Amino acid sequence: MWLNPPYSKELLAQFVKKLIDEHQSGQIMAAVLLVNKFIDSDWFQAACGACAAVRFPRDRIYFKHRDGKVDRPLNGQVIFYFGKDVQTFRTVFKAVGAGFIGVGSWSWEATSAQLRPQQRAW
Repeated sequence: MWLNPPYSKELLAQFVKKLIDEHQSGQIMAAVLLVNKFIDSDWFQAACGACAAVRFPRDRIYFKHRDGKVDRPLNGQVIFYFGKDVQTFRTVFKAVGAGFIGVGSWSWEATSAQLRPQQRAW
C-alpha cells in the first residue's frame, strides 16, 4: 500500500495511527508512507517505532499536478516502510537517500557497534 496522507496536523496523525494499527493487526501486509520530517511529533515517533525501514531523501520531493503546476514543499520528507520485504524497499528506494533498517527495534541508547549488521545504515 502507498500512503501519502493529507498534511494537516489532525488528519496526518489519524492516518499514521490507522496505518500502524492496520499493519500491526495484519490487515495491511506492507505499506510505504511518505510524510514530512516532523521528527518531534508523536505520530513521527510512533511511525519510527513501528516501521521496518526508513529512507531520508537527500532532496525535497516536488509534486507535479496534471495542469503542470508544481508544489515545492517547505520541509523535507521521509519514507517509512512497514512490512517484511525490506530488501525490495531497500533496492527500490536506494537512490533516494540515506536509510536504515530494523528501525522499530532500535534502542536510542544503542551504538553502531551494538547493532546487528542488518540494522546499520545503508
